[in-house]
Amino acid sequence: MTEPFDEKDLEILEQIKNTSDRLVEDQLRNVELMEQLSSIPDIEDQIEQVVKTISPDEQSMQTIYNLIEEDLASVLSEVFVESFTIRPTGSRVSGLQLHSSDLDMNIYFEKRPCKARKCTYRVAAALSESVLFDNVVNLSQPRIPIVKCVHKETGLKCDMNFSFLSGFENDQLIKNYLSVDNKLRSVMLVIKYWAQLHELTGKERGFSKYALTMMFIFYLQHEHSFPSVYELQENTVPTNPTIIWNMNFAHIEETSDKIKEIHSKSMFSLLFGFFSYYEDFLYDSYVICPYFGKPIFPVFLVDHNLCQKRFHRHTRQLKQVKQFTTKRPICVQDPLELGRNVTSMDELNLSRFVMQCFTARQILRKGGNMMIDLLSPIQELKEYFDVYLYMTTSSVQHHNQLLKAKDALVSTFDLRDIWFTRTINFCTLVFQRILGLKIESEGHFRNNHSYTVSSKRQPWRSQDVDMEIIEEKLKVCTIDSEEDLWNNSCVESCSSCSDEPEFRCSVMLTSNTTLSCVEVEFFRNGCDKDMFSTFASYTCRNLLKWFYKYENYMPECSE
Repeated sequence: MTEPFDEKDLEILEQIKNTSDRLVEDQLRNVELMEQLSSIPDIEDQIEQVVKTISPDEQSMQTIYNLIEEDLASVLSEVFVESFTIRPTGSRVSGLQLHSSDLDMNIYFEKRPCKARKCTYRVAAALSESVLFDNVVNLSQPRIPIVKCVHKETGLKCDMNFSFLSGFENDQLIKNYLSVDNKLRSVMLVIKYWAQLHELTGKERGFSKYALTMMFIFYLQHEHSFPSVYELQENTVPTNPTIIWNMNFAHIEETSDKIKEIHSKSMFSLLFGFFSYYEDFLYDSYVICPYFGKPIFPVFLVDHNLCQKRFHRHTRQLKQVKQFTTKRPICVQDPLELGRNVTSMDELNLSRFVMQCFTARQILRKGGNMMIDLLSPIQELKEYFDVYLYMTTSSVQHHNQLLKAKDALVSTFDLRDIWFTRTINFCTLVFQRILGLKIESEGHFRNNHSYTVSSKRQPWRSQDVDMEIIEEKLKVCTIDSEEDLWNNSCVESCSSCSDEPEFRCSVMLTSNTTLSCVEVEFFRNGCDKDMFSTFASYTCRNLLKWFYKYENYMPECSE
């Protein structure tokens, strides 16, 4: 039998492998976290549980890092005769790594053999030929050219650069501030995870995780008397002749009178303070300036004479770089490379950030199980919920096995369409057979399937669902017909519930070919708002778990 994957198919598989698999892991980890938080009443304990769940154990990861660096060094030694050092950068240095974080590295030469862009070409070619690394991509156009790849043995994604301005010192600066008290790292990790869940950060948003971290440090400087970078550099001079900026700074003394009060602050108060500060910040009037530790007027970075007076230590350097960009809705000055605005957010994304800060402050103010509300996708007025079911590499392999068993020969394009159909069928069967809902089709247009689901009861509550029955049903899979497998609802009908208020909402299932996923959206349709919120949040959480269990059972059915 001919192998049904050609080169175009493999490109799709690679896209799925690089995006969906990690998103699935993050989704399921968040579902697990929500379940853990539901039994923890104290907010400080909740924050600690969040940090424990979202960030990997540093000691166990160190073994993996060492292995990757050894393999990378063996490849680089074949490319360069010059001596080099592999320096960790990014979240690994600052201590802010999440499970989804890449491994960032800087390849540092005392005397670099060629320009950074040429280095990336040479290394990308060597890594592509190596049996130790996979999925090699050379990104030579950004401000700092990088090579991206995947370490085969560990599956960890790696980013490496060859620039003298690698960010290594910036990460050390972040670590310097957060090391003052362990609670600072915990609070920053929660903020970072919160921003990721609500899709506030990312290149497409013009808002990097680094910029968000600088804003947290600036908040500590302005509201909690942490020293400015200007103060930390007071008795230092530049020591690297290849870099025009002073990248040196003093260590922050934890016992300093200026910051003693931070040790008595709770993580809750710091988190609440951060959201309050940036909800009210006057973005159109001031530049966020960690260098001075206080807001400054944009004119100090635009007017040449004022700039020379204000930044008198760096007059020569500022003449050599482009003028600081102040024509943006938000300006965050890099505390070491003073000529750089580290954000490029537009008005819309700044408004989203401020609105989420407002919502976060309201959540923390009302009490209860605050971390669940804070780290659940914020839905506009509880009128709308959605969840994404991603096609993983396992999905492709399992469906391919089933089709082979039937002597079917299809491309991955067709395979994806089959997966879309099965996933949509699975969702409708869950509504009918697990949740006991009446489902009516509202129409089908291109990749969208619209339904109205309704009930005289609230069958989605966990006490109404027999998980053992669901387990048994999920184990039984065929490529042809699922309908016969769901011949009995997992919840009993309840004719005596006719006096209950009728529940009704709209559901849209969309096949997204770009992301290789099915988006399941819930819209309130005249029913009670709290009833809709209960249903939609419960279904979003459990649909994820049920679906990926369903996918994982499929290999057993092909044997």
